[in-house]
Amino acid sequence: MDSPSPTPIQFGAAGWRAVMARGFTFANVRLATQAVAEHLKGELADGKSPIRGRAPKVLLAHDCRFLGPQFALAAAEVLTANGLTPLLCAGGTPAPVLARAIRQRRAIGGIHITAGNSPPEYSGFKFSRWDGAAAPPETTRPIERAIARLQRENWTFPSVVTGAFQAKTLDPKPDYFKQLEKLVDFSAIKKAKLKIAVDLMSGCGRGYLDTLLRRAGARLTVFHDSSDAFFGGHPPEPGAGNLAEMRQAVRGGRAQLGLATDGDAEGFVVVNQDGTLLTKSQIRTLMHYQFKKNRGVGGEESGGLSLKGNAFRKFPWVLTA
Repeated sequence: MDSPSPTPIQFGAAGWRAVMARGFTFANVRLATQAVAEHLKGELADGKSPIRGRAPKVLLAHDCRFLGPQFALAAAEVLTANGLTPLLCAGGTPAPVLARAIRQRRAIGGIHITAGNSPPEYSGFKFSRWDGAAAPPETTRPIERAIARLQRENWTFPSVVTGAFQAKTLDPKPDYFKQLEKLVDFSAIKKAKLKIAVDLMSGCGRGYLDTLLRRAGARLTVFHDSSDAFFGGHPPEPGAGNLAEMRQAVRGGRAQLGLATDGDAEGFVVVNQDGTLLTKSQIRTLMHYQFKKNRGVGGEESGGLSLKGNAFRKFPWVLTA
């Protein structure tokens, strides 16, 4: 049984990330999960907490990186030992899908083993609240302090053989697809008879973005839709340097536009007909404009889209509300 590293575990906007087998180890994943479990048990006991009285369900998911399922099961084992009920999403799961599942199933929180668009040697640990939103600093700072305390106490966990623990699973895809069908006019996509180039970057968008577009009748040219935990040896970041094939397909007339998602399908870009990349911030601005101009709504009514500050972080609720 390995012991937690004394290296500080700190959470940023995208959770805690570290190089596997160095900072990101099974012992440290268990350590971080123990701190999260203590936080959740405290919230369950707090009469003013929004999760007071809920069943102690915690949703778990992983991206498509090396050892993702095993890290998720290590977290599930610790949650179980703390009297909580882990439910593991089947297969590589996009971040917005986990957010939707947390809300839809009234879970008290969620843990996503994901490093987003970081290089393939990294993995990560992202804690989400009961509403599916990433835990803010006022939540993660106490968790970091709890981790530091557990390290000082030389806390260890008597785990079973890594990967041997069993957890109940769920398939979040059908419910997510149903929700999208309520929010997206797929008939308009079908009517347009679009030709779309899609780069899935061997990430969690596989089986989601491509499947939905095909259902809508779009004709696809798909790149990097095979399983590759090392993403071809480069970060699964949909930037210009990693999308040469897709951009060429669009510029060459094989597609009218291009769509690409990052490792956990939270980040994305759109490529227009001349090969120009539009980032997610630019797309969100255009969506805000569309909601305001064509639907006459803004702010919280448009899913939290706003041109001010960090409100863009609420964008997933357009898909998960």
